[in-house]
Amino acid sequence: MNQNTRRQNARTFYSHKRAMSTTIAVVAIIVVLVAAGLGGYYIGAKTAMKSTSVTTSSTSTSTSASNSSESALISQAEQECATQNPCLTIYNSEDSFTWSDYYAASFYALYPWATGKVDWDALSSSQVATEALSEYQAGKVVADVIGVGGSTLSSLIQQGAIQNYTDPEIQANSYYTAGTYDPEGAWVGINYQTDVIAYNTALVSASELPANLSSPQTVFSALANPAFKGEVAFQSATTLSISGAPFYYLYTVMGNSSGQWTSLMDQIAANKPTITASSGVTASDIADGTAAIGIVGYEDVLTEEAAGAPISMVISNPLLGTLSAIAITKDAPQPAMAELMEQWWTSPAGQLGLAASGRAPLDAQVGAQYDLVPSGVTLVNCIPSFSVYEDATAWSNTFLNIFGA
Repeated sequence: MNQNTRRQNARTFYSHKRAMSTTIAVVAIIVVLVAAGLGGYYIGAKTAMKSTSVTTSSTSTSTSASNSSESALISQAEQECATQNPCLTIYNSEDSFTWSDYYAASFYALYPWATGKVDWDALSSSQVATEALSEYQAGKVVADVIGVGGSTLSSLIQQGAIQNYTDPEIQANSYYTAGTYDPEGAWVGINYQTDVIAYNTALVSASELPANLSSPQTVFSALANPAFKGEVAFQSATTLSISGAPFYYLYTVMGNSSGQWTSLMDQIAANKPTITASSGVTASDIADGTAAIGIVGYEDVLTEEAAGAPISMVISNPLLGTLSAIAITKDAPQPAMAELMEQWWTSPAGQLGLAASGRAPLDAQVGAQYDLVPSGVTLVNCIPSFSVYEDATAWSNTFLNIFGA
């Protein structure tokens, strides 16, 4: 049986298998995370942070809880929840179960009066941008907090739709360093979406791929292998997120004085990659055999593995990360709840919640203890300067010319 026939047969088998397992996927994710020791993020109260088994490098949020300004903020937020339902609306490019399965229990345990009153709207990055901007321009803001990539945030900031906020957790926690937050308070990073090469183990053999912990240039160059023509998938690089960010990073380390970076991009483009709507869609396509290989977020591979899909990954050293950030909207209808949510996300409790969901938190010690960054591997920010996003149009056009989408 030749390789193409083997791949076609495997696609047919796993597309049926995945259809049968879809309804139990979320349950499977939870079971695997708990079995792997990732279920211990639940924090009953801020004082409980001292007894958790996960060591953090930060100052305990119990210290800031005694601060009078925080007490006043909590009181204001509670008043908002007493009169509004929902009393907090979040537009986020992550799936809705991210909130319901991983974040909600911890947040509601700290603020029980908000239970059931947080509305998480899962939207694409472009939808977040469109909705948030149109609401702001119409003077009818609905979202209090948004969570998207840097290029979307940069656009909204430039158009005045984002509110600056000085988050006390940034100064209280040592994992906030230069480049992980805006000094003016327009945005703050909360985690890294780590970028890996994922592949369908029924369609691609390990011998066709570089070894784990090779350089990023070696790992991502696998997408240029002519053997994968018509088999590659990744999210649009024009957004400078899960695909565009690693490609930008390669530009910074390879240089382009002799056209070497452009040559690599052209070789990848020659494989006629399928451009997907998101990293999650790419992972799903690889899992069911629609694609054989592509760029995927680490957590998306975990999700598909938990569902029993034939998917694995190649991890580079350094491991490339794309910073995920949040921001408070200008004229947020529930401003106190918006500030409280940001403080939770940037606190040790929120960092633990992120780790439980499979996302690499900014707190490196938490990420290491949850095995989200392999031992001995360095995590680097693909785009360490937010100013890159301010020139996002130039990069978007570059990738559009190369990949067509």
